[in-house]
Amino acid sequence: MKIFYFLFALITYSYSQDTSPTPTTTPQCNAPNTKYSNCTNLCGEKNCNNYNKPSPCFSLRCGPPACVCNEEYVFLSGEHSEGCVTKEQCPTLNRR
Repeated sequence: MKIFYFLFALITYSYSQDTSPTPTTTPQCNAPNTKYSNCTNLCGEKNCNNYNKPSPCFSLRCGPPACVCNEEYVFLSGEHSEGCVTKEQCPTLNRR
């Protein structure tokens, strides 16, 4: 009977040891001036069209992981694949 308990404990212990490596790589962001964040703005990231407007949304919760702009940058447009620019680099919206 003691051997049964010993084998049971040994098998349980061996199954509890996870030997598979866990990925430690961070997803890459290809757009200019962006970085990957595990906690994004649930209300949406600022872009050239809305960076100077007050947001009607407020949340302390994290949004889904994604690429965000580096500090002092905003997305060029709502299409995040275009990358981020400084506010001074935002194109004039009312050119005629």
